[in-house]
Amino acid sequence: MHLQADNSSLEQRVATLEHQVSVLMRQFSNAAEFEAWIDREAGSVANDPCFDDLVRLGREYRRGMTHENEVGTEDAADKGESH
Repeated sequence: MHLQADNSSLEQRVATLEHQVSVLMRQFSNAAEFEAWIDREAGSVANDPCFDDLVRLGREYRRGMTHENEVGTEDAADKGESH
């Protein structure tokens, strides 16, 4: 009787391990697919004038946002307001 309990416990542990290995294999498979996607896309917009414009416009937008924030802070200081 004791031997059957040990076998049952061992079978359950093996089943649990098999499941965990399966989950890990899927995760690594997804990671490999992601890396392959990155490798395919990296540099795909090199020398693309549209992408260069997009980068330039994004940079100008961020600089404008910084300038607006600085102006807003200066206006509040001129009015005697504090943050």
